Amino acid sequence: AGTAPARDLAGEIRGAMMRAKFDSTSVGFAIVDCHSEQVLAASNATGLYIPASNLKVVTTAAALDVLGPDFAFETRLLVARSGERTVATLVGAGDPALFDPEAMQSDGSHGNWTTVTAAVDAWTQSLRNAGVTRIDDFIVDARIFDSEPIPTGDAKWLKNRDDGVYAVGVWGLNIAANAVMV
Repeated sequence: AGTAPARDLAGEIRGAMMRAKFDSTSVGFAIVDCHSEQVLAASNATGLYIPASNLKVVTTAAALDVLGPDFAFETRLLVARSGERTVATLVGAGDPALFDPEAMQSDGSHGNWTTVTAAVDAWTQSLRNAGVTRIDDFIVDARIFDSEPIPTGDAKWLKNRDDGVYAVGVWGLNIAANAVMV
């Protein structure tokens, strides 16, 4: 915390936002002293906004603290037989880099599947090796976070684009950065 009064700090931040031509009605902030919990500066602090990309730094730090540096997401393909029917279920674990070619490791290996085709080819071979020759039903289970991936009627989960409205909610099975039709 600096020595400037809170209202001066808030004014400086609002001024910087104006100079950057941010729409002040779509941005909110609150700066809080972590030790005293005193609000040092705030503007539109109670509004509901989609977080800025730099929030990824805070989210990553929290994930590392809670999950640890060796955590790995585990997306699973489960197969069950019921009489004559074979059911395959793809169970998502919230992996944000699943089927993302940008997630390729620096050594050229694929920490996660980098394409849907690569995963399907590997799974097909594994299924054949296990004696599975036919899939009657294929289920996608993305309920790890919630049974309702996009809350009904909740406008904060929707974002307008030139070509329509798209969902930006949390999903337990991200496929190609959520940019592929299944």
